[in-house]
Amino acid sequence: MEGRLLSTVKEPSRLWINPRAAQSGYTMLEMLIVLSISITLLFISSLSILPFYEHLTKKNFISLFKADLYYLQSYAINKKERVELRFYPYEAKYSGKVMGGENLVVRSLPDGISQRPSSLNSITFYPNGNTDRFGIIYFKAGEDEIKVSFQIGQGRFHVQE
Repeated sequence: MEGRLLSTVKEPSRLWINPRAAQSGYTMLEMLIVLSISITLLFISSLSILPFYEHLTKKNFISLFKADLYYLQSYAINKKERVELRFYPYEAKYSGKVMGGENLVVRSLPDGISQRPSSLNSITFYPNGNTDRFGIIYFKAGEDEIKVSFQIGQGRFHVQE
């Protein structure tokens, strides 16, 4: 009976002290090291995304602006109406509308892109696609400058980064 009593006493003590259970898992120091490495990598990757975002914003603006110019010109040709493109540098927007009629395009400039004031405030596309004047408009995107040149006649324009 003494042997039985000892075996029942040994069983619970064996459950409480399990060397294998004491060795499994990570220490607080190991967890902090892994966490700090993860946060550092996330921070470095977020720094590289910001210039990429600015570049995408600039490219998107250029393609949208060109598409708007083509749209206004083609509308003037197809509908045989004069269409005016007007720039508002202090309000950071531009608009295109039928002369004496409806607005076709009204766009605000995206964040990070601004227009420098210039003598060219508006351009009219005639029903044959030609423009009424020529000139240059400058947009500033971060450190970069976007130059939009309008040529007289034929309604041509050129966007240069």
